[in-house]
Amino acid sequence: MKRTFLAASVLIFFFIPHYGFGKDIEYIIGVNSGYSFFSQRQYFEERRPDSETTSETNLGFHGGANVQCNFSNHWSIQVEIVYQKRTHHKEYVNYIYPELNYSVAEDTSLSVYYLNAIYRIANKKTIFFCIT
Repeated sequence: MKRTFLAASVLIFFFIPHYGFGKDIEYIIGVNSGYSFFSQRQYFEERRPDSETTSETNLGFHGGANVQCNFSNHWSIQVEIVYQKRTHHKEYVNYIYPELNYSVAEDTSLSVYYLNAIYRIANKKTIFFCIT
């Protein structure tokens, strides 16, 4: 499904602006990255008071790249891919039977693809605000 969406986005991105528009097509390449300090911790008590489960989700590095096609003074199409590093840690503690304790850490990182249609209120030269 992701590959189909990516292929359709690339086709729309490269062929639609060239059909019916002038030669004033401009391409802009962008890169973004950063680090997220988000952490979510949850405590769950099982039905028995002799055990507890802890679940923690941490976000980390995220980065992405985009290509934007300006095919008029106000309209653009942008294809973007964003990667988000995410880990999930789950821990189970049983106070009576310690041999049942376990801890699992899994990588649940994800990549997201975007196809944005952008309308700029001002022209390309004096851009301060855009709607995506």
